[in-house]
Amino acid sequence: MSTITSSSSLDIIVADTGMSPLFTRLRVLLTTAVAAILLYGAYDFAHKNINKAVAPRAEDMHADFVRSMAVRFDRQASKEPSEGLWASERMPNGLMRTPPDMPADVGDDRRILTLHRLNDTAATCLDGTQGAFYYRKGHAGIGRRHHLIYLQGGAWCTSEKSTPRPGGESCTDRAKGMMGSTSGDWPTARLGSDWDPLFASSLRDYSLAFVRYCDGASFSGTAGEGAAGAGDGSAPRSRGDAIVRAVVQQLFESHGLDKADTVVLAGGSAGALGALLQVDRVADQLERMGSRAKVLALADSGVFLHHESPNFFGKEHPHDYVASMRFVHAHHRVAVPEACAVENAGDDEYRCLFAEHLIPHIRSPIFLLQSVFDAWMLGNVLSPADSTHVPRVNAFGDAVETAMAKALSSKKGGAAGAFVDRCRHHCFSWRGVEATQGDGAPATQLQAFESFMTAARSGDASGGAQKPMVWRQSGAYPCMKCCPPGLFVPGAGGATSLWNTIDPVSRKWIKYGSIGLLIWCFLAHAIKYLRTRRRPRVTGGHSHSHDHSRGG
Repeated sequence: MSTITSSSSLDIIVADTGMSPLFTRLRVLLTTAVAAILLYGAYDFAHKNINKAVAPRAEDMHADFVRSMAVRFDRQASKEPSEGLWASERMPNGLMRTPPDMPADVGDDRRILTLHRLNDTAATCLDGTQGAFYYRKGHAGIGRRHHLIYLQGGAWCTSEKSTPRPGGESCTDRAKGMMGSTSGDWPTARLGSDWDPLFASSLRDYSLAFVRYCDGASFSGTAGEGAAGAGDGSAPRSRGDAIVRAVVQQLFESHGLDKADTVVLAGGSAGALGALLQVDRVADQLERMGSRAKVLALADSGVFLHHESPNFFGKEHPHDYVASMRFVHAHHRVAVPEACAVENAGDDEYRCLFAEHLIPHIRSPIFLLQSVFDAWMLGNVLSPADSTHVPRVNAFGDAVETAMAKALSSKKGGAAGAFVDRCRHHCFSWRGVEATQGDGAPATQLQAFESFMTAARSGDASGGAQKPMVWRQSGAYPCMKCCPPGLFVPGAGGATSLWNTIDPVSRKWIKYGSIGLLIWCFLAHAIKYLRTRRRPRVTGGHSHSHDHSRGG
């Protein structure tokens, strides 16, 4: 008797090729593993080298930087000071031109501000014109007792006449436009859409003074007192410190500041640094004038890390940001708080233009609105070259947050607070960006400030011994979840490769997905092989056998 046994198709193939089933399955498994390893290798190579592949050459970056500055200067120099940049419909920090034929009763009249030139002849701009502010009186009882003095931003003038360093333009060129002169200021203006969130907060009814920025030194320059104006060929003057004093004096004498309970000295960017530099001076000035108003500083994007740009353009950066601020301090004779000047005496006094060194010496309550991935900082303080390198940007952001936390906890007097986010932006992100204080509910920037202001006025928030009130976000750059829709915009200091624009969570899925594929393939083939080993062998087509011992 003999038994005829059939086999599976794989067994037939194996019989024809002379290979065992185990060897065949191992070969399939090995092929899959090699494919997965190659895919992971391609990912790893791209991750490490894609930035190098897309990065421009150092000499090209330097040439583009100088060329763009030259074009900007030529454009400014070709215009008369009476026109300058006023031909545009918008000033920095959201102030818009009001059409001459616009009826006064159209829209919310709380958006309409009127120009007031300063009476103090010493309070002048770079070109010698009088300093100025736009004003609208407060509404209802609360608005008359609470005042918001907003210091306009707009970088600095960082050289006298030559090509400037990062952070601004030459003082001579700046004096020809709206950031160094008020000669072309509009008689009336209105608050643009950037200010919309203000009208959803309690600050909407405050008396508001929008102070024009025209000294190039964060409203703290004292240079040129008694000198001739820039119009006669002498160097531009810088009297921002006198402008702030004159604004407070004029508001006190003519616009109800003498009856104020609360004064918020706010600002954006360079104006935010100005608010930190000036808040104690304003508080002292009002106290000398007999006011009992509580004075607080609200600094929107005014923290600029004291950071030496490493190996910019392949060698030491010739336009280093720290050198820019050294020039601003020396050339404009910037007035800094006395305690900070004492601690950083001599050549180090310029350090007081950096919030991390300035904040510990401020006596008044302060609140910071600050992104650790501030869009302006990534292109000027960190440098454009480094800002395309994601690990460097994240390390820079961590350094910014650490410096802020140390400064706030070291503050010797007055309340301290901050809204620290990780969305890439600069100024006026009052709508949509949210952060939490501990385990509390998410709050926007202005909601957090209102909570802080209430606590500061009642004495529940303080710096020094007590922990500052801080709302913060967590997340690695680029943090899409940290930003409201449409706010995060890669480019100019942002990501330059597809990989860098992918959310960090998605990147982790890609990274570990290829490893997971290898493991999954191995387990799938191993399980299939074990099941095959346990399955009974099947005879020819119908699973039967012929016993020839019983005859046919």
